Amino acid sequence: MIMERMRSRGGFARSGEVARTSAERARLAAAVRDGRVVRVARGVVALPAAAAQAMALAHGGSLTCVSALAHHGLPLLGPPQAVHVAVPRGRGSSAGVVQHWAGAAPPRGVVPLPLALIHAARCLPRAEWIAAADAAVASGLELVDVRARQPGRGARSLELMLGLVDARSGSLPESLLRVALFDAGLPVESQAHVPGVGRVDFLVDGVIVEVDGFAYHSGRDQYREDRHRDRAAHAQGYVVLRYTYEDVVGDRARVVAEVARFCGAALAAAHAANPSRPQLERPHHGRLVLG
Repeated sequence: MIMERMRSRGGFARSGEVARTSAERARLAAAVRDGRVVRVARGVVALPAAAAQAMALAHGGSLTCVSALAHHGLPLLGPPQAVHVAVPRGRGSSAGVVQHWAGAAPPRGVVPLPLALIHAARCLPRAEWIAAADAAVASGLELVDVRARQPGRGARSLELMLGLVDARSGSLPESLLRVALFDAGLPVESQAHVPGVGRVDFLVDGVIVEVDGFAYHSGRDQYREDRHRDRAAHAQGYVVLRYTYEDVVGDRARVVAEVARFCGAALAAAHAANPSRPQLERPHHGRLVLG
């Protein structure tokens, strides 16, 4: 009965909600001793997987910011180092958590994803926030819902980040590198189609840039297919640069500098090797198009 009541409440509750008699309180205490239930704070208990939500409840709020993004399965470079809690504006400070003001009493458990992203814009580095927003939009979130939560303060900086969100991004490192290439002033086209090669992660001034995710390659077939694509690209005069998760996450500046070094030379070499190939033009809006 105790465990069923816990699960019916999303895995966390106040003790009095799940243990109403002395016998039930004894069973709850036994569940805490054997680790099936965690006592998060005085009067608040949780199943282990819902400990963060229980912590938010204990502090009078709901999970938000990076804690909510992690709950929703959005990509982050690492797990949240503290529990981020949305509380009604005006509530006093609370030790042990990071507080964010909510305009009204937040819902029980986890705030809606648009509000979590608004709060995360204050805590995450810009590129990491855009990567999380990329994944959120790819999973069905509408940016109009994020804009509807936009506060007056900081609205311009948030709008600039929203303008860089791209649902076509295939992974966290791909999003991080796209933002870094953009910030370096390089004209980057995401998920570009190259005839004879197929879709590539990025086309940057005639350089094909591929980012291999953390769990790279499901098998030898994919490995062979990638090498076939690389050879097809080389035959057309393209330079192909392939980077790992560790390259992008650990040394992004080096990756961007390397891509930039190849860009101008790649355009000239490609045209010399194949004068009939369509020329790549750099339009005013900063993206590459085939002309």
